[in-house]
Order: sequence, then structure tokens, then C-alpha cells
Amino acid sequence: MLYYNLDNEDNYEFIPDVGCLKAIYYGPDIEDEDKGKLHEIAISRDIKEYTVSIDYDSPKYDLKISSFDLKY
Repeated sequence: MLYYNLDNEDNYEFIPDVGCLKAIYYGPDIEDEDKGKLHEIAISRDIKEYTVSIDYDSPKYDLKISSFDLKY
């Protein structure tokens, strides 16, 4: 698990990885810089990554989850 330190925007605090973290889901409002930092962590720990957005074509505005594609 990751904890974002609100007092220092450049500091990610780590909770020890005991094998329970399986994926990172990036929401639509995440900053590219933060996504890049998390992506590096995901690569180093072989963690899957997904992009989450709202499906505006869905009558209930369901979440649309797709494989992560680094685009920046």
C-alpha cells in the first residue's frame, strides 16, 4: 500500500509490501507526475495497473476500467 504525504508533495510513504497489493487503479484526476512515480513503483514490484474512467454511455454512469497505457 502507498500513503501520500500531504505535508510534502514529493514524498510517498511506504507501508511494507507483504504481497497483498495486486494492482493500482488510476483515477481521472491523478496528476501525470504522480502517475509516473506510481508507475515506477508498479514496474519494480510487478504490480498490474489500470485506468479508471466514467462510462458516459452507461445509463448508470458505470466505471470503465481498462489496462494502463502510459501516455505522457
